[in-house]
Amino acid sequence: MASIQKRGKKHAVVYTYTDQEGQKRQKWETFNTKAEARKRKSAVEADLDNGTFIPPNTTTVEDFLKEFVELYGEKKWGLSIYASNTAMINNYINPLIGNLVVQDINKRTVDKYIVVWQIK
Repeated sequence: MASIQKRGKKHAVVYTYTDQEGQKRQKWETFNTKAEARKRKSAVEADLDNGTFIPPNTTTVEDFLKEFVELYGEKKWGLSIYASNTAMINNYINPLIGNLVVQDINKRTVDKYIVVWQIK
């Protein structure tokens, strides 16, 4: 399922997954220590076995929010809430983190966003 390859002083976890189009892809993730690589290897294998593995994806925050508003907002929100939420997305979220890939966002990214937003 997954293997660990030594690359110089670093270790890489190599695994194969099926992307959104149904094609098999190979992914290499590099870590500084073998212990980190082992931990990631077991997490990937557990996710693949359980069927909970989420394949890498290049969807940006802006694309995700646009799709979310189309699927959920247009059907569930009233007119004033729809206008308010889309304005907040377009004026506050997209200019700061709209171009980031959703899977790259973590707690630190959100903390930076909150600090920048509070300064404005």
